[in-house]
Amino acid sequence: MNTPIVYVGEEVKWEYKIVVAESPTVEMFNELGADGWELAGILPMQAGASFFFKRTA
Repeated sequence: MNTPIVYVGEEVKWEYKIVVAESPTVEMFNELGADGWELAGILPMQAGASFFFKRTA
């Protein structure tokens, strides 16, 4: 059995943002994307949702 080889480059540092919105818009997501934010997760709530974003620091 061959052991896989893992190459590790530079350590990536992340920056996070949480946005709570009742009715998010495409424009809101486009603006965040233009600033380098990537949607990493969504937590639905009774009134809207929490959106978790990340980008490299």
